[in-house]
Amino acid sequence: MAGIALAVFVAVLPLPLAAGGRGTDGLVVSGKPFLPWRVNLAVLESEQGIVGRVAVYGSTWQGKTILLFEANEGSWARSVDVAFYLDEDMRYLRFSTGSGEGSRDLELDLSNAPATQAGAVPESARRAAIRNLVLPFAHQGIGSAPREYRIGEGDLDDEALAASKALFKSPPPLLPLSLLGVFAFTMALTAGLPSPKRKPAAVVALSILASGAVCFLLPSTPSVTIVDFRPANMKGPHPRVAAALLAERREESPAISLTRYAQDLEAPGTGPSSTVASLELVAFSTRNASSIPLDSLSMDMGFDCRFSEAPLVVKTQDGFALRSRRFILGWILHERG
Repeated sequence: MAGIALAVFVAVLPLPLAAGGRGTDGLVVSGKPFLPWRVNLAVLESEQGIVGRVAVYGSTWQGKTILLFEANEGSWARSVDVAFYLDEDMRYLRFSTGSGEGSRDLELDLSNAPATQAGAVPESARRAAIRNLVLPFAHQGIGSAPREYRIGEGDLDDEALAASKALFKSPPPLLPLSLLGVFAFTMALTAGLPSPKRKPAAVVALSILASGAVCFLLPSTPSVTIVDFRPANMKGPHPRVAAALLAERREESPAISLTRYAQDLEAPGTGPSSTVASLELVAFSTRNASSIPLDSLSMDMGFDCRFSEAPLVVKTQDGFALRSRRFILGWILHERG
């Protein structure tokens, strides 16, 4: 079914998506052509002003609705910037502002792209190249990853799968262990209570308070792992990569914990040998209300990317950021300048 939907999308929409529309109460959206396999930037405008919640929803060919962008505009503005990731599963976009009776909506049918011949062949070729980048199964193992990792020369699919199994690791889950410890500690505290009738209520009360404190104190910094691949031949349905020895590099900050596996590009003979300057396999997850700045992934609105599922784009004080509903894998391509 997914293959049929993808084929229908490609047949109906071989060209850049329409980049403009008008909705209820003068709500207008404009921007560059909205392309799949990218994080797109759009401007939402209204003469009546925009304030409060701003959201962008995507509807797939199968009828599923996904929240793609969310922000809260605290002050009145005539226009706001929004960003959202698109893939070839999306058929409709809905831009929404406000809430309740004051909400306004604008819907775009992505299958109604203008039939212009210019750029049609390069765009279809670009999409085909991204489509050939198969993502490994999005699974995060438990344990520690090695400090070095060697990528073999061969098919990108096989090497990406092997790298994801070896490098995408998480430490043992702290929450269940912490809650178990909290319960044991609570039972020890209430063991000395004089009245047996009060013990169950005390156990429940203390467990709730302690569990809340544990959940609050557990680290919520989002984690990102990036693996650099050396493209050898990106043409055709089976891209290939060159062999490379990667070393672990860690970057810790209050906002993000980033681990990158990369090679020393200054060493002789280690430069990429195709038109793709960099090909990165990315894995990330966020907790609570944390998010991953796009800058930390070296992503721009023009970069080609493909994710295992559409991440939620949010707007922070420092710009746009990604938030995941679960563990996500993705490819990010950087073309040669």
